[in-house]
Amino acid sequence: IQLPSRPETAALYVAAFHAGATVLPIVHTYGPAEVDFILADSRARWLAIPDAWRGVDYLGRCAQMPAAQALRGILVLEGRGGTAATIRRAARRTQGDEREGRAPRT
Repeated sequence: IQLPSRPETAALYVAAFHAGATVLPIVHTYGPAEVDFILADSRARWLAIPDAWRGVDYLGRCAQMPAAQALRGILVLEGRGGTAATIRRAARRTQGDEREGRAPRT
């Protein structure tokens, strides 16, 4: 999870714990190289990020990270500057899914 301190972030932590997930907080100031290393080293399956925050396009930076391309999905917290936010899942297809005609894994 690489999200700023917001109520939605706390709710995501609680949901992850209830789902039995192991949560790895990533400091929001880390750049693409550091986050790529953390994702690869931890063998993360999912990443939660804001779409953009304080002028940084977090979702755009994922394109620069090879480890992000291997994730099962990215949860994107949308809602710039407002109190309302939605979570959008950006699912990733795997080569096996495409060969067998299956929907993206989530």
